[in-house]
Amino acid sequence: MSKVFVSSVVGGMEVFREAAKQAVTLMDYTPVMCEAFAARPYSSEKACIHEVEQCDVYLLILGSAYGYETPEGISVTQAEFETAKATGKSILAFIQQTPVDDERQQAFIGEVEAYQGGVFRASFSTELELNNEIVKALRQIDTMSQAISEDAFKMLIEQVINERRGYRDDPQLMLAFLAQPERVADIIALEQQMDDYFARLCQGGVTQFRDGYELIDHAHWTGLNSGKCTIYFCANGLTVLTANPTQANEGFFSGHFAPPQTIVNLAKGFRHVITANSGFAHIALHNMENTYVANSPGGSSMTMRMFSKDEEVDFSRLFLPLTEGSYNEWIEQCVNRMARIFRYNSNNE
Repeated sequence: MSKVFVSSVVGGMEVFREAAKQAVTLMDYTPVMCEAFAARPYSSEKACIHEVEQCDVYLLILGSAYGYETPEGISVTQAEFETAKATGKSILAFIQQTPVDDERQQAFIGEVEAYQGGVFRASFSTELELNNEIVKALRQIDTMSQAISEDAFKMLIEQVINERRGYRDDPQLMLAFLAQPERVADIIALEQQMDDYFARLCQGGVTQFRDGYELIDHAHWTGLNSGKCTIYFCANGLTVLTANPTQANEGFFSGHFAPPQTIVNLAKGFRHVITANSGFAHIALHNMENTYVANSPGGSSMTMRMFSKDEEVDFSRLFLPLTEGSYNEWIEQCVNRMARIFRYNSNNE
């Protein structure tokens, strides 16, 4: 049975902690409450951090009080939250609608609300509202637990790649998204909306209105081709975008360089055509032999020196939920990894 760590100030929040315990138990999860900890040969703070590391879901309840501070100058609750973030836990945050005078708590709530890693947030006033919100959040987690595997997701992407293999050998950025729970796409109906999707891609900076687009006619997908990008809407619900991330017309050697910010901008623009609230996302680079994820050094000469012989790299992640902040943060992390793998040093470095 999955474990849910219930994190909050204890004093003054007893009724809400009990409501959380009841909701977690109702959804057939095991609530982990600091009140129930047995004696341990280390401090209560370390016990809490250990339990956060071992839990499956981290459930945060924030009220008006900041709570006891650790020697590091943050509350125990905030230390638990930071641990949950660092260990990649599913985080559910619930914020009480109550006046908050403590500046430290105001800042902590601001961090939770502005957090870029995909925190699920809901508000509550009564213990019944909190109970209901927790049940809804855990039910969504249960639904997502039935998502397809990452390997199955990649196999669907590979089917699209195989159809296109041999057509292009220039560097290619591939972005993909598959909604979960599964959605079957009506590609005939989607063709009628292609003007709208083209406008979204233009607004996202992926392509430009002046380039126009050509409609893609295929048995198993529809889509459009515009400028340096192509997007596919597949009947199985998969959406795939491919683009050349290099800037071949901006310098003698620029065709060997894919600027990191260009990749980031294309990936963020791709999100403009994603309408689902949760699902698998994928980012990959292909055909990267003698191509660097770096800004072009300019000039008329350079030494082609790769730090890696990799010709491709890919990353995937299941988002629950899919938020702009969580997606953008993940994209930037992936592109930083790509820049490290396909990095370039001049002779002077």
